[in-house]
Amino acid sequence: MTFHEIKNNADNLRKAKKFAQSLEFYTKLWKEFPEQCNEWVAWGYAVCLQKEKKHVEALEICDKVMSSQPDFPNIKGVYVWSLYYTQIKLEIVDDEELFLHSANQIIKYARQDDNFSPYTMTVFKVLEHIESKQVYEADHALEWLGKLRPELLDQEPFAYVDPNGNQRELASKMEQYHMMLSKAYLQKERWTECIEVCKNALKTIPKLHYNNEIWFTRKMAIAESKLGNTLKAIDLLKDLSDKRSDWFISAEIASLLFDAGDTREGMEYAVAAAQAPGEPDKKINLFKLMAEMLISMDKIEWAQKHVQFVYAVRKQKNWKIDSELQHLIEQLDVDTTRMIDPKRLFNHIRNIWDDVLYADQERYEGKIKSLLPTGTAGFIEDMDRKTYYFRRKDFKGKTDFFVVGTPVTFYVQEGFDTKKNRPSFNAVNVRMIKPTEQ
Repeated sequence: MTFHEIKNNADNLRKAKKFAQSLEFYTKLWKEFPEQCNEWVAWGYAVCLQKEKKHVEALEICDKVMSSQPDFPNIKGVYVWSLYYTQIKLEIVDDEELFLHSANQIIKYARQDDNFSPYTMTVFKVLEHIESKQVYEADHALEWLGKLRPELLDQEPFAYVDPNGNQRELASKMEQYHMMLSKAYLQKERWTECIEVCKNALKTIPKLHYNNEIWFTRKMAIAESKLGNTLKAIDLLKDLSDKRSDWFISAEIASLLFDAGDTREGMEYAVAAAQAPGEPDKKINLFKLMAEMLISMDKIEWAQKHVQFVYAVRKQKNWKIDSELQHLIEQLDVDTTRMIDPKRLFNHIRNIWDDVLYADQERYEGKIKSLLPTGTAGFIEDMDRKTYYFRRKDFKGKTDFFVVGTPVTFYVQEGFDTKKNRPSFNAVNVRMIKPTEQ
């Protein structure tokens, strides 16, 4: 067969989308008639290679055309997709220089407003790579975020069915863009711009994913506090805490209140954060904050216990003793020569928290008078024969002692009796009196 006969077969089969068969003819052309193969033959050959997922071979053909005929428009589409499949769509980036060079080539020859180009996917792949690095490079992230026109980003979440048959949904490119941009602005201390991005996201994105409502609001609060708008930051986080019970939200409110000089309310939020679900070793910065609050309240012994716990955890985990902790150790004259089990220390500080909240209140004595049949609550009678409702969760003793007749101490907190539709006084922080205490 002549060159033209083979080429006609190759072209016709390609146009009929019979790429595997077409590829046989293009391969024959490329090997047997190299001198007669122009950019059009190369383009057809590369297209068929790409359709058959032979992306490395397709890129080799594209590279030859791009080096000899860089202005040939048809090859650019195949070229950028070949680069994407071979150098960008990777599980692990081994050669960062090649990865970024390939990404820049795609940006150079593709367009974001072309729905059939890998432009947007490439930018997000680079941004994901930046996010995955051990040291986050905000300037690099902003550089690549600047290559996107947000108005062109897809606003629809990506829905799919996982291997177990469950319906799943991923955040839209628009939502991802706002998350990444707000993070970079926060890192670069561009507070006002961070607030605007977060506001825009909360206002314009109808459905947020991955708890992004929390993260956008949290970033706004941080930025507002850095701008000196502490009360505004507190209000933002308080509104969020009404919807979410995450411990770190309460911890951040506590920190801001302490900074604003409201140690009493700050401690209430700190205790709420400490008592909320969450591993204690994840909360050691919270416990350092509580130690500082306790110092300001002149509760030195309690502050010492919190510092001891933080120190014990860090030593057990082989974590560095930071300068803030070292300062507290020296300020409180904490003995670090004797190691104490962190679990034992944690039980100790946990008993302190309610005492902190009720530090200015009288502690009453009495005994459990009766229990409801459900076992979820009961009544305590004090020494003056007055009775107080209490809940099982407020009893701090072992289950064996949650019985009628157990002597207890407790604090009194104002509540509301829904059945009688009137204010009431409830017993809280109920503790069994040990025989030696009676």
